[in-house]
Amino acid sequence: MIYDEDSDAAWAAARDHALRTARLFADEHKSYDHLTGLNKLERVNHSKAYQTKDGTNTNQVESFFSRVQRAYVGIHHRFSLKYFDWYVADLAWREDVRRNSNKNQFFEVLGRAPKRPTSRHLCGYWQGNKPPDLIWEGDSV
Repeated sequence: MIYDEDSDAAWAAARDHALRTARLFADEHKSYDHLTGLNKLERVNHSKAYQTKDGTNTNQVESFFSRVQRAYVGIHHRFSLKYFDWYVADLAWREDVRRNSNKNQFFEVLGRAPKRPTSRHLCGYWQGNKPPDLIWEGDSV
């Protein structure tokens, strides 16, 4: 999770989580100005248009962030920072398979479950094996 929207945080996130060959997409916010030295950067100036002439836009990521915010308000009501990546992975999976039938989604999960090892993070969770962690109290929508 990135707590600051500045150039140092953007640089660190891109360096740590994006392949060097990845194309990055960003709006005109000044915190993304220095990313051009790290990766190929595509910019969209929202004060002029919602996308560039070649179709570059940030609509997908903005839509996904909106879904995360709606999940916080409508499903989870709070996010544990310890499991935040799990919340986001779940929402990303839901986004990826949203056009599949419930049957196909069910069989995809059923087919993958036996191939995964037992989660040591959840083993004994129902018995109270829950280490304390931070709680993200985000802004309500």
